[in-house]
Amino acid sequence: MRTVDATGNVPGVDRRLRDWDQADAAKRLWAKDASLWKPGVPVPPELVDRLGWLEAPKAMAARCAEFTAFAEELKREGVKDVVLLGMGGSSLFPDLLARTFGPKPGYPKLTVLDLTHPDAVLATRRAIDPAKTIFVVASKSGSTTETASLFEYFFAEAKGGSRFVAITDPGTPFERQAKDRGFRKVFLSPADVGGRFSALTPFGLVPAALLGLDPKALLDPALKILAECGPDRPASHNPGFQLGAWLAEASLAGRDKVTLILSPGVAGFGAWLEQLVAESTGKEGKGILPIDGGEAPEALSSDDRVFVYVRVEGEAEAAQDELAARLEREKRPVLTFNLRDRFQLGAEVARWEVATAAAGAALGVNPFDQPNVQETKDLTKAILSAPPAAPSKAASWEDAISLGQRSHPGDSFAINAFVPGTAKELEALSALRRALGARFKRPVTLGIGPRYLHSTGQLHKGAADKGIFLVLTTSPQTDAPIPGKPYGFARLISAQAEGDLQALQKRGRRAVRLDLGADPASAIAKFAASS
Repeated sequence: MRTVDATGNVPGVDRRLRDWDQADAAKRLWAKDASLWKPGVPVPPELVDRLGWLEAPKAMAARCAEFTAFAEELKREGVKDVVLLGMGGSSLFPDLLARTFGPKPGYPKLTVLDLTHPDAVLATRRAIDPAKTIFVVASKSGSTTETASLFEYFFAEAKGGSRFVAITDPGTPFERQAKDRGFRKVFLSPADVGGRFSALTPFGLVPAALLGLDPKALLDPALKILAECGPDRPASHNPGFQLGAWLAEASLAGRDKVTLILSPGVAGFGAWLEQLVAESTGKEGKGILPIDGGEAPEALSSDDRVFVYVRVEGEAEAAQDELAARLEREKRPVLTFNLRDRFQLGAEVARWEVATAAAGAALGVNPFDQPNVQETKDLTKAILSAPPAAPSKAASWEDAISLGQRSHPGDSFAINAFVPGTAKELEALSALRRALGARFKRPVTLGIGPRYLHSTGQLHKGAADKGIFLVLTTSPQTDAPIPGKPYGFARLISAQAEGDLQALQKRGRRAVRLDLGADPASAIAKFAASS
């Protein structure tokens, strides 16, 4: 990592590190001292029972044989597919692993399903043979609506629990449910680790083993950097606190958007990092918004950004190297992390977890809660419990453009698309993102619903009012039932989109809903062409 003030333009970093040194901040982090984040106030529960991620990698090293033995068992049986059903912190790191490494020869393909659009559910069902598939249900409690709905659907399709594996916390209702319904295996994860900090627990390491990866190859780099971030290393010589100071001081100075430049082989790191940083810091009118690549070049000129380049040696693209070099020549704030290989992502997970906790301390927020995520959940439940009704009136594309024309420096766009997530749709959404960035020269993020609700959704409602939100919805032509519920996935995803729109509008956010009809990709392409 380059020295934190290598490019200048982020004043206050050295001062913050000196203050942390004087306050023994690193030692207090490891001592789980809640006053590091909220001095002088009653201690929120999440500040004393959500710091187990600091010790978890060391404890997990002793369980690697358990994870790999189960993976070898499935390989010998000829299991062709593993479908992981989860949401947020339970699904994003497994998805990163699947995208970054894929399965080793002879091991099953890993598909992560964290969408509730009926077309996405049915596409996954068509792609597998349930008799040759293992379903991993990953949930800390088992009560998350999306995960529970997906579980019930595929449990009915698989006709019994012998094809199911649970990853959950000990003593949860879901642990009891898994045993009662005959799950093949239950992996228990430390209860004192929150979802978005759970990558280096069974939530991430079991899927790694199922792909044929050695979990120790991820844990060893993590343990090394955690030692460098340990209680005996003052903040000024601590890579996690150095990064946290840089992020926080940039945000406090108005550079509250972290633009990610990622080597293609680790492009999936962006979605995981997006949740960790945005959901942890986006509250109490503050926040740090990661922007996961793919923007129009014209948008990069906005001065509300800092840049992070995660570069894998031997895999770097010349265009990305040149972009980072140009930004440095322009004296833009840039940090570069050189990874020896892709397994060094284990170290980056640990570094960014410490940095996010440290940045929360500098911003004065609790990085381990997500108070505004519950708003959308509650509104969604209220919509589903009421008689079916038409959604709110859709806006026109001209309405969306008008919002953009009234935007201010420091604003950003968020495209929140409740679509099946097909390749054609994602290509069209990427084109729309670039078109909006080029026209308005503002940062533009892209989230797929309901996945983003458990990620940037917290920042959308909890941070400062700097967002313009385009909620894109479809008219599903098919449906899939949710056993035990009076509605199917079509109504569920409609309620989730409507619930989020209501939550945004109740907070006075600039948000509109755009109806994509029955052909989302074509509608999105038209929007892009007219931007």
